[in-house]
Amino acid sequence: AGRGLYAFGSEEASMLSEFEDGYHMLRARAEGRELHADIAAYLAAQLSDEYVGSAALAALALREGDRGVFFERDSECAAALTDALTRLGGAFTVEARDGYAGTKKLRISTRGLVFVDPPYQSGSDTDLIAALCGHLKQYWRAARIAVWYPRGDGADARTERLRHEVLAATGEFDVLDAHLTVPGDASTTRLRSSGMLLVQPPYGFDADLESLLPELAELLAPGGSWGVEWLRRG
Repeated sequence: AGRGLYAFGSEEASMLSEFEDGYHMLRARAEGRELHADIAAYLAAQLSDEYVGSAALAALALREGDRGVFFERDSECAAALTDALTRLGGAFTVEARDGYAGTKKLRISTRGLVFVDPPYQSGSDTDLIAALCGHLKQYWRAARIAVWYPRGDGADARTERLRHEVLAATGEFDVLDAHLTVPGDASTTRLRSSGMLLVQPPYGFDADLESLLPELAELLAPGGSWGVEWLRRG
């Protein structure tokens, strides 16, 4: 899950300064424009001196009666995430443990979203994601699953394997793939392309993405590309 909030002036942020070509570029180009509602909501959620990361955005999206459970293996990061989410408010639990194992122990009968945002620093993540998807298909069939993954710059084989393994693990469930790429120097270490695999996405979500992604790609960098593809649809 990470720390939730990331100070722009921190040493960690300054190492790559990816926010300069990402969030800061998006905000500058969005100024004075009529925006897609989801882009406007994302920008409104951000803080002046801290970047609001995916875990914090998820906490902010919780509705009355919702409950968020966040897993972070690193105890220091888990403590920072607890502090960040406490500042933002909402009903949540942060567990300092492996997210794959922790999610498998959840006992939930209602609908919910499982967001998987792994580091992909080891070759085991694809296998772990597939195993988790298979577990959820059997024990939490009402779960919708969103898996973030990096694309391009040598990741093509890993992407194809991830898609194959998720399809195999989820049986007859619908699977949607959405991705976005911004132009840039391939020799840099900055990530220029990423995607999301969505298992059992809500009805009409493909149309929502087809409305959102062209605008987001153009705001981030003119000439950016995007795609929405059903890998399997019942």
